[in-house]
Amino acid sequence: MLLRQCFGINDSNNDHEDGNTLNCNVYHLVRRLKTLKPNISIFEFLPNELILNLFEYLYCDDIIYAFNNLNYRFQLLLHSYEYYHLNFDKIIMKSKFNLIENLPLNIQHVKSLTLSNNVYSCTNIEQCLLKYPIELFYIRLQSLSFIPKDTDQLLYLILLLPNFQQLKYLLISENKFYYKSDYDTKNKIRNIILFEIKTLKYFTWDGSGYEFIE
Repeated sequence: MLLRQCFGINDSNNDHEDGNTLNCNVYHLVRRLKTLKPNISIFEFLPNELILNLFEYLYCDDIIYAFNNLNYRFQLLLHSYEYYHLNFDKIIMKSKFNLIENLPLNIQHVKSLTLSNNVYSCTNIEQCLLKYPIELFYIRLQSLSFIPKDTDQLLYLILLLPNFQQLKYLLISENKFYYKSDYDTKNKIRNIILFEIKTLKYFTWDGSGYEFIE
């Protein structure tokens, strides 16, 4: 509500539409404030708490793209913010991906991670895990989503899930690979997800292979 009042964002009757609109409005507002030098001093008067609240509506790449090298104060905020949502499924612009690579991002500050083999993205799961080894996320990551390319990659990631110490949300989106999975593989995946991730509260299987957990 405070963000809406400050930035003049109208309410919507549709929650999903409202969230998407707010995300878009906040992002483009920040980009305008960064390019319009007469207005940026006004934006800088906002307290850190409000700016950090604004960060919650943006993905990691959007935050870095909008605020990186703005000034010393925002550089400190970028390095100290502890709730980044790192979504490699939506990073299509190579310039955004390079910004994340060049900024010394503290993995301990990543709260949510999405890994994907999206052909339109700048990277895939294997490349992401070469840059950011999965064990670096074990301690603080709370939300994980991934779209494996095949059953082998799915099983590899599933076997690692019990190592996450604070994982509460898990989303798996599948392709057609589940048709090739035998009973033992499905049973192993089901048991790990349902019984071996002690902190897990919400699990979503996005696809037609729902028999994995039935």
